[in-house]
Amino acid sequence: MKNLPKSLKNANLVNKTVLVRVDYDVPVIDGTIIDDSKIRSSVATIEHLLKNNCKVILLSHIGEPKGKTEDSLSLMDVRFALGRILEKQIKFANISACENSIKFMDFGEVLMLENLKFSPFETSKKEADRTEYMQTLVRLADLYIFEGYGMDYNVASVSAIATKLPTYMGLHLEQEIEIAKEVLKKARNPYTLIIGDENINKSISLLEIASAGKNKILLGGQPSLYFLNANGVKTGTFSPESKVLTKVNKIIKSAKKSGCEIIMPVDHLCANSKDESKKVIEVPTQQINKDLISLDIGPKTLVSYREIIEASNLVIWQGTMGLFTNEQFNKGTEAIGEYIALSTSKDCYKIAFGSQVSYAMNILKIKPKRFNFVSLDSSLLADFMQNQESDILTLLSKKRD
Repeated sequence: MKNLPKSLKNANLVNKTVLVRVDYDVPVIDGTIIDDSKIRSSVATIEHLLKNNCKVILLSHIGEPKGKTEDSLSLMDVRFALGRILEKQIKFANISACENSIKFMDFGEVLMLENLKFSPFETSKKEADRTEYMQTLVRLADLYIFEGYGMDYNVASVSAIATKLPTYMGLHLEQEIEIAKEVLKKARNPYTLIIGDENINKSISLLEIASAGKNKILLGGQPSLYFLNANGVKTGTFSPESKVLTKVNKIIKSAKKSGCEIIMPVDHLCANSKDESKKVIEVPTQQINKDLISLDIGPKTLVSYREIIEASNLVIWQGTMGLFTNEQFNKGTEAIGEYIALSTSKDCYKIAFGSQVSYAMNILKIKPKRFNFVSLDSSLLADFMQNQESDILTLLSKKRD
């Protein structure tokens, strides 16, 4: 990939005022951050800046408040979590009143701005609005660091700054890009792609790419229901979108032409849609009747998936197998993670993609150290595979339009 932002490792940072666009859109329940992986991913960059005596201003959002202040979507909890990790007090301010906060903060301090999406200007379609929203920050800062590939390019805190200030990659983003390049090299040979998640749209690009080679694709979650439906199998309460189903049929045709094997679940753990208790109902794939919701892959499926994973030289895992936050339906995700971590050969290259998988690994105690890398972004690898001659910011602007 060409025209990457500059490496932060080579930047002149001493005594600079630095804007860092981070992705702190983390899951929070009743004030408790359930998975802090995204916060921790930014720590190396922040510490590097502090070692160079920078003023560090963190820009982020959480949730989709749609231009209105919502207490439940404040970044205050994230502020305290980051402070505990850094063992350092983190200053806090609203962007509308941040000028003096930045001017009078000491070098070597960190300031986090409140959720930028509390203002409609952050997501405005008008370039003039986005530029005005960021003008104070651009005027006061020396450089800008982009630390989080999966964010929307067309928000003010990215598009209105990246072209105005010298722009660098954060250390975690740079690491993610290097890993993506490594996977690209290894993916020239057949590999095993495991696709799940509650939304197939996150994985369509990877499915299209993998189906064009002699690879193996193991399906779970919503993607498995789409492919079963495309093959004429009844999928209970699940109703596919026609546009997505058209793409799935094209992927099936591509796989048949290339010799790619698409392997679907042979059994499922379901619940009756009319049963609020979600009692587990184990059924063969062919017996998912109209009242059933598939919430996990079944034990027979896991046996066949394990054999394929164990024989693989490269495993790419993107998306959970079912409702992993419910212990009745987390067995598929847990088992797949353990198979990849523990049952593959020592030469197998193992990588997981996406914050959902990272979250699942955290709560299911699947050790990231047993993987070669765990990426927090579900789109990075597919974008690299499809657009190796593009630069990151151009890629983002195209894919988020």
